[in-house]
Amino acid sequence: MSSAIREVPPGEVVFNLEKFGQIFNQNTLQLRQCMVKPQGTAQKTLLWSSPAQLRLHVNIGLFQEAYDCRSPCPTKVTRFLFKMMSVHNERMVSEKLLQSLCDIACTAAYQIVKNGNQQFKVWVPSLADVSLVLMNMGVAFVTLFPFENLQPPFTEGDLLEDIYIESESPSSNGEQSTFPEHNCYSILKYLSYCMDLCPRAYSDSELLLLLTVVGRVGLDTRLVLQSSLELYPLQYKIVNNIRDWSNMLPRICLALTDLTDDHHNMCLLVQLLPDNTRGKQLRRHLSLSMISKLLDGKCTYRPTEKEIRLSELRPYLPRMQPSTLLRGMLSSSSRGQKDRDDMTILDQQSYYLCYSLLTLANEASNFQFFPAHQKEQLLYMCSELETHVKCDIRESEQRESIFVKDLVARIYIKWQMLLQRTRPLHVQ
Repeated sequence: MSSAIREVPPGEVVFNLEKFGQIFNQNTLQLRQCMVKPQGTAQKTLLWSSPAQLRLHVNIGLFQEAYDCRSPCPTKVTRFLFKMMSVHNERMVSEKLLQSLCDIACTAAYQIVKNGNQQFKVWVPSLADVSLVLMNMGVAFVTLFPFENLQPPFTEGDLLEDIYIESESPSSNGEQSTFPEHNCYSILKYLSYCMDLCPRAYSDSELLLLLTVVGRVGLDTRLVLQSSLELYPLQYKIVNNIRDWSNMLPRICLALTDLTDDHHNMCLLVQLLPDNTRGKQLRRHLSLSMISKLLDGKCTYRPTEKEIRLSELRPYLPRMQPSTLLRGMLSSSSRGQKDRDDMTILDQQSYYLCYSLLTLANEASNFQFFPAHQKEQLLYMCSELETHVKCDIRESEQRESIFVKDLVARIYIKWQMLLQRTRPLHVQ
């Protein structure tokens, strides 16, 4: 494989399947261990049944029948369903468990809102619950929470206290040879459903941690092709549910910028974000944060206003030309003398980096309603895009040159259209 521009981001290894099911699995989870007092025939049937009968009970909707409008579902039972949903190897059973959880939560919400019945409570998985099921799926705690200054109020030891971890996971005998997509997506869907029913269930700090966790999951090499479809609803609700948006915006940008060092993965993180008003605002600020990290070596941009200022993006455009990026790569390389093959690879990498930087610049300037007072800056940017970047791209049939040239043309046309739709700078 050459270092030419990849169509798919490289992603990162997030899930270690060798550790899948080491904390708990579908055979060790037992409903009778929940130690709750059953009421009625349906609940007794569920709580006294064997693990082998769970599949039948889930398929016939016995959980919904047992915990209907007359009887609240105990927290221990809903937590059991959540855990089982995250590890069951059959897609249909995992989806049925998800349906059971959603139906139970909806029934509880209805009883609270319509009838004022305070006996019912919508079970929303805590950040600790989410962390534990992801750790059980093979994600290391340090992978979920990699930043020292952004840690949850619990440690890995707190989560694993009094839990016996098997030295050998069930996946080692071939049961978990493929990535458990259905388990992962069921977790995301239930979280999304809960945020619809209970938009104030999580604090702003917890929502920030959840956003970084979801971003990390979306970078997994097995999910990069379809993560946008599955992550979008959850990220939309996380972003919308944040209460103190103006103060949280800089913290979100810094956390997501530091989530990966790969420039193509950075583009993926931006593109995974929702495209509503808040989401687009976050995309613009985050793109500029990532550009500053890639060109300055660390994130130097901090959002101070609601809207991005193009005057802060403009100085970075001349530094995006492939020749400048190549010189930077050569100066930072430890080897003084480069052979021809090395130079070819570095040249391809400079075009690859240029493509990602331009993609981020395109996102940073993607205004829903372009502010007229920034028209002068956009005029300068159009000129500098042509002068510094377009003129620096060599005339070649090589794939990377064609890709970058095409992207420059599309950005230039978009900026020109924005200029045409904006009123003149000096109206008589």
